[in-house]
Amino acid sequence: MEIDSFLEKNQRFGSRSEFMRHAAVELMTQLRVGILDTSGINLKIDKVLLKTLQSAKDKGFFYSIEDAIVDIANQAMINGLVTKIIREKVEQYKNIQREMYDLENFDLTKENEI
Repeated sequence: MEIDSFLEKNQRFGSRSEFMRHAAVELMTQLRVGILDTSGINLKIDKVLLKTLQSAKDKGFFYSIEDAIVDIANQAMINGLVTKIIREKVEQYKNIQREMYDLENFDLTKENEI
């Protein structure tokens, strides 16, 4: 029933079997390029980056797109990029905490002193 309801709203898929075929092909494609991982890790990759990685794979620089992503992540860790990103996130979080503290302690009953 849920599929029929979806198909009524999304008529571009046509019949139920056409929709199921499309969904199966899409799932296989995503598994093949490493966007979906059966371990539960899912990545959303920018189309330009995905094309770049596919091109590098096609030229033999990587065995697969998944291997390319693993290499990129490992290099980011080795070169300190992961640490830098985490530090920036921590600093952003601290700034938000300061702003929230200031808002919570703002007293409307006091006159503004300028």
